[in-house]
Formats: sequence, C-alpha cells, structure tokens
Amino acid sequence: MNHGSQGLAELLPVPPSFSAVRASQPALNVCRRRSLERAARQQNAPLPRRPYETALDTPYQVPQLNGSSAGGSMSPYSERRDINEVYANHSWTAILRRAGLVDDPAPEGEGDLLKRVSSLLHVDDPDRVKAYTLLLSDDCPVYSELDLRMQTYATMLFFSLWPKGGGFTSIGSGLQSLRVHRQVRNELRQVLAYGVETAMHVPKPLGLDLGPLTGTPLAVHAHYNAFELLAALRWASLKRVPGNFREGVAWCPDTQTDALFVTINKDAKDFSENVRYRDFALSEQFFHWESQNRTSAA
Repeated sequence: MNHGSQGLAELLPVPPSFSAVRASQPALNVCRRRSLERAARQQNAPLPRRPYETALDTPYQVPQLNGSSAGGSMSPYSERRDINEVYANHSWTAILRRAGLVDDPAPEGEGDLLKRVSSLLHVDDPDRVKAYTLLLSDDCPVYSELDLRMQTYATMLFFSLWPKGGGFTSIGSGLQSLRVHRQVRNELRQVLAYGVETAMHVPKPLGLDLGPLTGTPLAVHAHYNAFELLAALRWASLKRVPGNFREGVAWCPDTQTDALFVTINKDAKDFSENVRYRDFALSEQFFHWESQNRTSAA
C-alpha cells in the first residue's frame, strides 16, 4: 500500500518549472494521514491515530523567499536560485495561494499590487531597504509624521507601486491603503531583504556639499528605477506622475538637476539606427551624452 505517495500526488499542485520542492517529515506525515483518512472513509473503517498524531500537532510556518520555514524548506532559494525566476511570470504570494499555504482571502487590488513587486527587485542599498521596510511594517508612522528624508523614501516607494498615482489624492493615503494588504507587504519585505543580502556593490551616499541635492537619499553604485529617481529628485508628484514620463532627460527645478536616462548598450535589434545615440563615459568625471532630436534647451 503506497498511501503516502498517492497523497502527495493528489494534494500538492503541479509546481512551476523553476521550483524545488523538498517535503519535510511532518509534511509527509500530514499527506499520509490525509490519504489514510480518505481511504478510511471509503472503507467505512476507523482511522488509526498513531504514528501521525504528534506530526499533525506540529506548528507549520509558510515558506519564505530566503528558504526558511518550520519543518523544512520549500523555497526555490534554498539553493540560491535567481529570484527573477519567480517574478518572470509569478509572485511569491500567488504561488503560496496556489499551493493552499495562505488561508486569508485576498483583499481587493492584491493582484495589481503583486504585479508591481518585481519593480523593487533591484533595491540593494541598506538605507533604502531599512526605510522601505519601515514603511511596509504594521506600525509604520503616518506620512505627515515622517521627516523630509523619510517622506522622500515614501514617495519613491509610492511611485514604484503606483507609477501613475493609483487614483490617490495623497502619498500618505496610498501608503495607508497597504495596511489591508498583509501578504503583499510581507512579500515586499522579503524581496527587500533578499536584495540587500545579495547586493554586489557597496553604495556610497551622495556628498554633503551638493547644493539643492544635499540630503537627497540617493547613493552611487546603488540601483534605482526611473520612478524612484524622479521622486528622489522631486520631479515626480501626483500632478506630474512619473508613469507618464517618456523623455530621456528631465529637468528637476527643485533640486536644480538634469536627470539623464541613458541606455548604454543599444542592441541593433531593439533600437533603430536613428535612436542609437552615442552615449558613453569619457572619464570618471565626464560622460558623453548625445541629445535626442526632440530635446530642447529649456
């Protein structure tokens, strides 16, 4: 009789191609017991309680992105696989829901937020991870109580999740709406922790004597998306959302800064000849930027 194998085949969904499932002994016992329960009901027979009674009473924790869980690891990252394998077509919360490992119902709008989790896979500097993690915590202060630096981080996080504003009337109301999305916030915190743990560069904060840029929470050698940069440079607002930004250069009057967005490696199959601008580093201090045809001096 092979009730254990039959139980696993029937109870576990077909995993995504990238996953590596490793069942712990308590998990195997649960599957075997459920298989026995089903067989007992079919035979109208009493179900023996041992040796599964203790295993069934063992607390179980939902697997985490870093591979940790009570009773064994089911995460694809136990062998340090690339996190992009999950976020190519999925989200961690969606996978857990599919496997039946998350019981609470999905709040309205969870699917749209989960699609934005991948926009934060690049975050790799400790200061930003610490700030975002606080903003995603259960006891995060309201936006109006944050200092200017944290408000800037809040705006950067807001536009990463809602590049076109999400229909909110303020940054604070948008972040407050995340309170009901416990699973989304949990997944985002795991992604941030993973990013800083696997960072390949040591970030260097901007200098202290940069005029209007002084105090801007940006760092050299850190990775950002365009929405974060436009928010940090105070170009982005709910009246001028970064999701509508299409130019290669943005003049940011509040910080007296020109932000140049450059694609260094322009593959011929992705870029036509008339937009393969000659952009390259001349030295540590100078960069050669060829302006677009529609760029004006104003």
